[in-house]
Amino acid sequence: MDEPIALTIQVLNRKGYITEFCCCGHAFGDSGEAFADPETPNCEHIIVGTYATEQLPDGSHRILFHNRPEHSAYIAFAKDSALPPAPANWYYHENSLQCDYPGDIDEFAFWETMLRSMRALYIWACHLPVAGTEQPANSENADLIFAIQSHLQSRGLQYESSIDSAIKARLKGKSYCLSEHIKGLVYSLLTNQTSWKRIVPHLTEIDNVFFQYDIDKIKATSPAYFSDALFAIKCGNRKTAAQMAALTYNIEVFERISNVYGSMDDFVTSAPAHEIVALLASSVSKYKLRQVGEALAWEYIRNVGIDGAKPDLHLRRFFGKSRIGKSNRDPATVQEVIAEVESLAKTTGLSMATIDNLIWSYCADGYGEICTATPHCTECAIRALCNRDR
Repeated sequence: MDEPIALTIQVLNRKGYITEFCCCGHAFGDSGEAFADPETPNCEHIIVGTYATEQLPDGSHRILFHNRPEHSAYIAFAKDSALPPAPANWYYHENSLQCDYPGDIDEFAFWETMLRSMRALYIWACHLPVAGTEQPANSENADLIFAIQSHLQSRGLQYESSIDSAIKARLKGKSYCLSEHIKGLVYSLLTNQTSWKRIVPHLTEIDNVFFQYDIDKIKATSPAYFSDALFAIKCGNRKTAAQMAALTYNIEVFERISNVYGSMDDFVTSAPAHEIVALLASSVSKYKLRQVGEALAWEYIRNVGIDGAKPDLHLRRFFGKSRIGKSNRDPATVQEVIAEVESLAKTTGLSMATIDNLIWSYCADGYGEICTATPHCTECAIRALCNRDR
């Protein structure tokens, strides 16, 4: 190819913001040159010298790294889906990762994140750390998450959760009134043993069934009305009748909590998320909600913008001994899932809710449908990291 090209790539950096990589040049400094590999004609190679900016929440940008030779990375990406095996020499570039960057994001970890994302999105990103340089802790775990993210995004399968927008809204200063907390609780109850995909088209109807979460109207209405209405729009589950019978009691618990803490918002932000979940789900807690266990309590607090992972059966199975192997048992325990997701959030810079969303989408029927109860291992993007075939 004789004409110069430019390539802009967007990935999530360690803080979860979108970072644009404006790619130009190659190892010898000739701007924007791409060349075909005669041995693999369906691929192009680009040697990338990069200048990156971070988009901040207020819409402004700041430069993270200037374009310098030591920030080069060797990217191979496919022009079509017929990919050959990656030749061993693609995993080499003598100038890769030789520079330490003294900033709030360390240079090595930043570029590890970028390279993993490139490999996931464009098939291969090639680098070889210089002698004496070690891989960052948990890099394999981050590889796992980015590979899942790429697989889902490329197929349009990721479940678009309202939880992420709720968390972002809280980070921007939003507070949630009591009616919104009741709405968050109701939405969590609807997820019990039910595909959320089946619920989403009916959310407007559900809001109307619950009188836009008017507390006095809900208290004055028979539980059977809510149960019958939910089943009429095919949004009921086997626990719905019991959940609706407990709803007024649970609202009164919210009111008691509000009297003690000032508001439900003050309560859910008064301690780490797992402690709030315990207060709402533990049988020995004075704030125990009826028909709400740990998984649904997690779902509720995330619905009102508290970051965390709901350790449901999908995640417990995924992290269990016979699959990803972060536990010595099948499925993994609730506590093991919470600890692993917290670790992944620190490693990747993604929110715990986002990691939960990615893994859940990868496992759930109607979405990724890969790591299901009967997994589709031949289609799995992280098969090399799984214990199932070992």
